[in-house]
Order: sequence, then C-alpha cells, then structure tokens
Amino acid sequence: MVRKMRGPANGRKFITARVSIVLIAALALAGFASGATIYYDNTGFDSGNDIPYVGNGYSGIGDAVGLSTGPVSDATDAYVMFANNGSGSGTFDASLSFYQSGSPVGLQIGNSVTVDGVSITPFDVSIAGDTGETLVDFALPSGLTLPQNFVWIASVSNATDGLDLAVEQAEGIAVGSNTADTDVTLTGSSFTAGSTPTGTGNPMFALTNGPLSTPEPSTWLMAGASLAGLAIRKGRTGQRNLIKRVSESSADLSRLRVM
Repeated sequence: MVRKMRGPANGRKFITARVSIVLIAALALAGFASGATIYYDNTGFDSGNDIPYVGNGYSGIGDAVGLSTGPVSDATDAYVMFANNGSGSGTFDASLSFYQSGSPVGLQIGNSVTVDGVSITPFDVSIAGDTGETLVDFALPSGLTLPQNFVWIASVSNATDGLDLAVEQAEGIAVGSNTADTDVTLTGSSFTAGSTPTGTGNPMFALTNGPLSTPEPSTWLMAGASLAGLAIRKGRTGQRNLIKRVSESSADLSRLRVM
C-alpha cells in the first residue's frame, strides 16, 4: 500500500519522495525479497520525519499494526528504526513490548525484549548514508505468540548525554497494515493513540522469521531503472531529506521488502 504524503508539521523541512506502484512492481519482478518470512514491514519507506521522545514527553513510541497473517508463533526478529536529532554520538538501551489491541492497548504479551548499548551517531549532511539512524534488531524469545493485530511500544533508557532520540517514520508499507499517519505513545503509565506529531507516516517497524537481507547488485540496477516511477513532491525543503533522497535512495530501498 502506498500512502500519499502530507506536508511535515514540525520544524524539519524536507524534499520527500513517494514510492510509486511502478517501483514496487519493478522490485517484485526483480526478485527483491529477503530470505525471511515477513509478517509486517514498513522500513523501506523512510519519510525523513521522526517522533522524538524528550521533545514530546514520551516514554514509549509505537503503533497498532496488523500482520499479513496471524496469529504468529514463529517470529524471530522485530526491528525498530531509531533516530538521533542531537549533536553528539553515543549509546542507549532500547526495549520493545507487545500488547493486545485495546483502547488503545490491552494486556501485555510476554515480556519486554531489550537491546543494550546501541550505538548511534548524529545526522551529518556531509556524509552519504543513514547517519543519525540505526535499525535495531530485537531477538524475540521462542514461544512468543502474537495475534494478527497488536500494539508495539519501543522505549529508550540510559542514553548518552547529547543524544536526542526518536523513532523514525515511514510513509508507506510493504507488508501488513496500519492506520495511516497514526501512532500509539506512552507518557508515564498512560497510553494514547492518535495522529503522529508531524501528521506524516507511522513509526518504522518490521516483524520477521529470519533476518532482513540486502538484495543482489542486479536488483539494484532494476531498482535504479525504475526510479523514474517515483513521484517527487516538493514541500518545505531542508538539507536532511535532500541529502537522503539524492544520495541515499539505495539505502532506503535496501529495507524495502515486497511479498
């Protein structure tokens, strides 16, 4: 599903590329798929926007999602894309929790999964690549069963001074379903569901059986040839997304998964 971009509502300004159905079809024909079974994935549609923790007073950020099939009892990995809007590099601890769907959440499903000592750099417009972002792989415990519809929440702690952590947003989805431009957030002990602060995209998340993988070079050629199918819509511009969309389109595409 490809969703139309709405203009960013925060102070960061971007040129945004919307991935067209032509591109998705071309990638599918090129055999652009990972060796993993993918139940949900929107990590290939980086909008250039993110949802900060501190700036919004959030202790947790996530989304209500629907899997391509369910319930799922063999998922091995979950992925969340974190961003750093701060000026320094450092580390942080990340945790991921799952909840039954509710109003907005029900009972927690299993125990929270943690990854300690995640490294992240600040965004640097002079360096091509996903500086200021890191895709964290949470290894899920065996025996965890997730229903077809659930809520995930990612939290951070023990961050190095100078980090300004956020969850990156995706404007599109390859596998699974969600409600466009919404999130579920945690403030203290209270959960809230609604529109994202920027009004553009959903938090980045993937759920798989097996690791996400990088496509073969021949696939990049197919993908590059299909970039003419991208519909570029200019909004309020700024350095970050300009650099990302011109010099990092292949980095974004490496996370796109088509089933």
